[in-house]
Amino acid sequence: MNLLRLPVIALALGLASPSAALAETSLWARMAEEDLAAAYALIAENHPAAVPEAGDQAFRASFRRGYEEARALAQRATNYNDYRATLQRFAGALGDRHLRSNALLSSSRFFWPGFLAADGYNGWRIVTREDENAPPLDSRLLDCDGRNPNDLAEQRFGQFTPNWSIRAERLMASPRLLLDTGTSSQPRATSCTFETPAGARVTHHLSWRPIGLADASAQLQRASRMPAQDVGLRSFRKGWWVRLGTLNDRARPVIDEAQARRAELRAAPFVVVDLRGNGGGASTYSDRLAKTLYGSDRVQRAKTKIAGTDEDLSVWRVSPANLATLESYVERFTRELGANDSVVTGLIAERDAMRAALGQGQALSRSRSPWTDRSSGLSDRVARPPQVILITDRFCFSSCLRATALFRALGALHVGEETNGGPKHNEIRQIVLPSGLSDFSTMQAYDGLPGQRLGPYSPARPFSVSAADDSAVETWVETLPEVSGKHAPGAVPTPR
Repeated sequence: MNLLRLPVIALALGLASPSAALAETSLWARMAEEDLAAAYALIAENHPAAVPEAGDQAFRASFRRGYEEARALAQRATNYNDYRATLQRFAGALGDRHLRSNALLSSSRFFWPGFLAADGYNGWRIVTREDENAPPLDSRLLDCDGRNPNDLAEQRFGQFTPNWSIRAERLMASPRLLLDTGTSSQPRATSCTFETPAGARVTHHLSWRPIGLADASAQLQRASRMPAQDVGLRSFRKGWWVRLGTLNDRARPVIDEAQARRAELRAAPFVVVDLRGNGGGASTYSDRLAKTLYGSDRVQRAKTKIAGTDEDLSVWRVSPANLATLESYVERFTRELGANDSVVTGLIAERDAMRAALGQGQALSRSRSPWTDRSSGLSDRVARPPQVILITDRFCFSSCLRATALFRALGALHVGEETNGGPKHNEIRQIVLPSGLSDFSTMQAYDGLPGQRLGPYSPARPFSVSAADDSAVETWVETLPEVSGKHAPGAVPTPR
């Protein structure tokens, strides 16, 4: 155990007396610097974009700048909140939501004014409310202490957010504006001005009160308006609705069923591919669904076009820790799929390429990706695929972005909300930092071209309803000409 850890945990839990806390404040600076150095080393030694051979100069510049700025914060740290801000600042500078630091020790109590406001496509609104004296739900937030809520949010969260310029990032951060988690150096607002649903303008003085961690999490969940991550396949009007709220293993039975019914899906006039709430998983599932609907020939051409190179090429950063990841994959999937499965043989090839590169002192290893679906070497052409209607929202990230890019390239009609965006890196891995108070993550590989980014992707037809309201979304989709079959006079149907 790190000898520094015990007094630090005592301070974080409030177990030290005030005089002891004052005497030990320098420990926070030392702890912040030690953990920041470990996070820096994790990225420097394992992230593929951190080496010149990857050709991603923008990442390396942000990496160096973010470390220096975070180190300046670390040297001034006097408490747990300063310590956490150090790691969050470094993660935020790296431009990738995958690269983050999670607190392994959290405060059990936060503060709020009895309601939360969040940004949406109708502006800032009160979205949760427990205080009877607060303005009504759906009241529009105009300002707090004379400051525009957008400016306040950027001041509080901008430097700790990977891509503040992306609207999805701002929307997801917004519910925390009126929640004091103790990690912001900004003072709490004292009063805010609202416009009620009835049109009255009111000024409300905020009465901050404690809220427990569980209650705060529940309020944030409600305020985020994140759709349930459901999965399923069902008929819908004259077509089909494929719900993929995640691309983890829960998606597999849905994809298997779709593949078994591919003749029916291909013959349908339209298929809705619903990705609301999808934060990622394994893109092999969305690849399989695309091949089910469009045929393998079209999908292969589209993926190669997106990648700008051979989309089967997988590039790993060479390091002993990343090699251990590959070795664990080989062991796991051999046990689950059998030694002769194509995924296992592909992983063995990647592991062997990494071993050879490590022995030769190379920074990167290249091999064929084991995750590409090569289940059939036969040509699979679909003369006239169905009209695919792709639904996304602000939560679409990681493998969901890959799915969005693929279906858009295949000609799907994109509707809903704008997605998130980020670098085309993959294979996340986390470590616990030396203090034991936080973790930090790195990516280990990429495919396509170095430095390539995915998204954000804007829909051709934005929602006029809440993305979290299943019934409203379904009713909205039913009004689309591609579903209803009712095209406006002179309108040209979307090409298939």
